[in-house]
Amino acid sequence: MTNHLAHKPPDLPGRFVAPPILGPRNQAISAITAYRPVQTGSGVNPVIQQQQRVLGQNSNPHQQLLLDLADMILTLRRKGDKIIIAMDANEELPQKPNIIRNDLETFCATTGLQDAMTTLHGYATIPSCSRSSDTSSPIDFIMCDNLAWLCNNSFLFTLV
Repeated sequence: MTNHLAHKPPDLPGRFVAPPILGPRNQAISAITAYRPVQTGSGVNPVIQQQQRVLGQNSNPHQQLLLDLADMILTLRRKGDKIIIAMDANEELPQKPNIIRNDLETFCATTGLQDAMTTLHGYATIPSCSRSSDTSSPIDFIMCDNLAWLCNNSFLFTLV
């Protein structure tokens, strides 16, 4: 009756990894970590250029991550997996829904994920990195698909 990690191959460009944690009765929880590059990179070899070399020079790695991640999450959910994702999204989730959604809002609507911290503790005006201090909104998130399920499993509740 102990939990264990089951190996899954990583995403080729290294944008995310999704090892499932198998619990009792083989209930899988996919604990996903993801990094979404900023739209423009600086320096000698920015992440966005590294990912464009793998995905194609005309690709948009900032947007493509959300599309690929949504596909994977929907596939995992069809198998019955629960989803927890920690992501450096490099984009804010607005305090109130917009009529025209940004990419991250669309991703959440498509996948059914919700920001666990905001859901549990209310909207945070504390920036999650020093570069986002001018916006006073987080760009890093812990998201899950069923907060009630997460809260009822106390060994996971300590994650959020």
